[in-house]
Amino acid sequence: EHRLHREACANVRLKAQRLRHALSSDRLDDALAAAGDIAYELKASTAAAALSPKLYYDVYLAVTEELRLLQAYLLEFAASGASMLEIYERVQSIVFVVPRLYLLITVGSVYIKSGQVPVKELLSDLLEMCSAVQHSTRGLFLRAYLTHEMRDKLPKNIVAEDSVVIANQRASQSANRGGSLEDSIDFVLRNFVEMNRLWVRMQQDFVPMSSEVRSRERKELRLLVGTNISTLARMESLDIELYSESVLPQLCEQIIACGDATAQEYLADCIVQVFPDEFQMKTLDQFLAMCSKLSPGINMRSIIAALTDRLARFASESPENAALASGSMAFEIFRSHLPTIIAQSSANSRLSDMLAMYLSLLQFALKAHHDRLDYVDDIFAFCLDTLRLNSVPNSIRSAAADGSQNGSVHGVNSVHRSSSGTPGLVSDEHRKLEGSMSRSAAFKEYDDRSQSAPVLDGPLGNGSGADEFVTVSIHAHNSDTGTETARIELSEFSQEETIVVQILTAPIQAHASIPKILQLNHFLSLRTFLCLRTQQRVATALLQSQPKYEASIGSVPDLH
Repeated sequence: EHRLHREACANVRLKAQRLRHALSSDRLDDALAAAGDIAYELKASTAAAALSPKLYYDVYLAVTEELRLLQAYLLEFAASGASMLEIYERVQSIVFVVPRLYLLITVGSVYIKSGQVPVKELLSDLLEMCSAVQHSTRGLFLRAYLTHEMRDKLPKNIVAEDSVVIANQRASQSANRGGSLEDSIDFVLRNFVEMNRLWVRMQQDFVPMSSEVRSRERKELRLLVGTNISTLARMESLDIELYSESVLPQLCEQIIACGDATAQEYLADCIVQVFPDEFQMKTLDQFLAMCSKLSPGINMRSIIAALTDRLARFASESPENAALASGSMAFEIFRSHLPTIIAQSSANSRLSDMLAMYLSLLQFALKAHHDRLDYVDDIFAFCLDTLRLNSVPNSIRSAAADGSQNGSVHGVNSVHRSSSGTPGLVSDEHRKLEGSMSRSAAFKEYDDRSQSAPVLDGPLGNGSGADEFVTVSIHAHNSDTGTETARIELSEFSQEETIVVQILTAPIQAHASIPKILQLNHFLSLRTFLCLRTQQRVATALLQSQPKYEASIGSVPDLH
């Protein structure tokens, strides 16, 4: 393969000398023929066709670099008043499809820039002709070249305050240049759809290599597809109305329809990264609704974390942004969609990923809604449900379910489910029951648990290590009745325990008030999933958050 790569690059360099010599001698026909020979190296029967996508990309860069020399020459040629229509028709006589289309795009970019042709007409012409190349790799690179060459030549709109002025400008520009902002969006979205199909098809191509190798090669080419989304984000005069009504719905439709986990994860992350924060805030419901329909194998943790981090920074930049976050009901939207998203990906996600998504939402709530402690408590309730559902091995769940019928087991099966079957907020009765627990009773329960001797203590599971983050201890629950309770603990220093500690300490660091923290109904319940030493660290963090905290005991009576 490396020999073929060297051979292809050598052919490009050799033919480039002919092109440069023809351009320096002002022999346009010879220059067009030499440029066609250079682009020939990207077609099926050449050495480059047998290369991996990564090495083919290297040859593609060498070819397009030489084609830009021809493009610069043609720009000077068009500036002198020459007709570009004649040259555009001349390159259509090239026999082979791939080199013909590369030259048509090169000449077409100059044709548009010269102003001798309506933009919409030529863009549509090039887009249709590129459909002739259906090979996944060669078609993907050809359309990537089309996007790169046309992105600064798309019809645009001048920014104006008055909607009537904007409409008049769009109509005027459409008449003068043959296109409008809507035409540019349509061109980019149509090209994006075709590129995404080619990119997804690469995974199913019959090639003598493993699926893992093919998947890795696909990921190396993801930027070619993502360029279309970044082109949309950079369009002038793209307002929130056009984005929410036209751009985002079509992007979401294509992402859901492709059904490929790799493509869905990357493209969803692209939307989060490239569009402005204000757009993300006002279309949050649309985006999260799409996320709830994606394939189960997607790592939603990174997407949700990136989204909440952006929105949290945006909300904390100014009071106006914070008011926008509050007015758009961002937290309520997250609260309604996130359980569904987590339930959708729970079969292929680790418990740490689910908890990390709630941690990201908590950090957003503390920055965007600093005074809303009820939001913090709601997230604690979500975490409790997730821990109870996912940290208990199947054998323990069965025992808990059987014991709940005769009242012998308590605390591991009290999970509230929403009507959709996904983990939801704890019921009002459960919230009132936990809220009514006095501090003395809570400390007594803590003391009883810490002093009771464990009957069973250690990692559970069937030997596969799937539940190594869980430790189950059987403790005396009631000395009078002799009943016992199974308490689920996260193993010390596990990733899950670390995230739970971050969830518990985040509001402590944000508010630095013991009374406020103890108002959270689910704070103590969530704390019980930690081992004793970690609970002590959380309690220490709570004390140290006070401005006048001193780690000392004044007198012996204070100890009691």
